[in-house]
Amino acid sequence: MAKNSGKTTESSTATADCVLRCPSFFNVVRMNDMLRPEVVSGINAYISKDVSELLGANCETFGLSSRLTVGSLFPSGFRFGASYTGCTTTAFGRMPYAYIESDVSGYSTGVFQHMFGDRFRINTSGQHSEGLLKAEGTLEYGGENFNATLDSQWSTLGQRVVVLSNVVHLSKRWWMGGELAMDRVCDDVLEARASATVRYARPEDTTAVVAGNDGLSFYYHKAINRRLMTGVEMTINTKQRTVHGSWLHRIIHKNSMLKGELDTNGTIKAYFHKKLASNLKVGVGCIFNHWTNKFSLGVELYSGFRQRDE
Repeated sequence: MAKNSGKTTESSTATADCVLRCPSFFNVVRMNDMLRPEVVSGINAYISKDVSELLGANCETFGLSSRLTVGSLFPSGFRFGASYTGCTTTAFGRMPYAYIESDVSGYSTGVFQHMFGDRFRINTSGQHSEGLLKAEGTLEYGGENFNATLDSQWSTLGQRVVVLSNVVHLSKRWWMGGELAMDRVCDDVLEARASATVRYARPEDTTAVVAGNDGLSFYYHKAINRRLMTGVEMTINTKQRTVHGSWLHRIIHKNSMLKGELDTNGTIKAYFHKKLASNLKVGVGCIFNHWTNKFSLGVELYSGFRQRDE
């Protein structure tokens, strides 16, 4: 099955990849996602099987998966899934990919990603549950010095969002970009959001500042060594008059990985992941808010590919 490449990549390699390619506006804002702990709740078991040889595939990968979720923040039940991964890697560092998962209740989710040449990428995703349908489509052009993205979101609840963004590589270490979003908040009302970003990146750390009509955000990401990475985020929302900050880290040691996050809302998140065998992994996650005393604990055991809920 396809590997989740962003989970255990060495920190120095991951940071260098961020510097070499011109990122999208979304990736600038979500630069610390590789440090963010996975949300795990209840008991989760994932089993997958690579069936490429049975289908006579050359370099493509075909897989079947099953998932059992009990007592979780996500919908409980037993689901089946199937995936396809192509064998051509582009300048994005990505490959053609498709995944679909469903259960007997009618809940289903799917993702489709395809490359046109080595610069254009199209990605579509959808989710259906209890009569509610959500869909999102993204068209992205990625080059060494310029990135442009058009994103559209739609749902049966009336959500209509269109986002246009771009990032330009100005020099060896500097990037600049902008984003314009149109959101239909109700039948006859459109809300426009505009923002701009400046990004400074070196092999060992990256800094980004985003300013818009909603407020100001600051992001910092540093690779301390090959095993430890840390990040800081701060957001000031002028419309809601709120300030939110968080500190994140990721530690990799042999076959183990620990992620943690502490924010100004009093929430502590942690996720521990360990490889028990060549094709068997276990993960433990917890969420605790010391202001409300709310606590959540989850355990997951998986073999092969793991499709995340987020």
